[in-house]
Amino acid sequence: MADRLSIETTDPVVTLLRIRSLNGEVVMLERSAWIDEVGQHLLTADTDAGSTYAHLTACLLYTSDA
Repeated sequence: MADRLSIETTDPVVTLLRIRSLNGEVVMLERSAWIDEVGQHLLTADTDAGSTYAHLTACLLYTSDA
């Protein structure tokens, strides 16, 4: 994983595991891993409320504009 994220093996990461369902039946298991600097924005997010990517984009755009 560290190689894919271009980080050291000792660097912290934030992982997210989501179970996707359709009509109450599990249809997909989604695993995501983020470098700590990016993933920290997900620790306080309601990941059931919508897109994690949209949340991260909003956070990172706001942060970069400051």
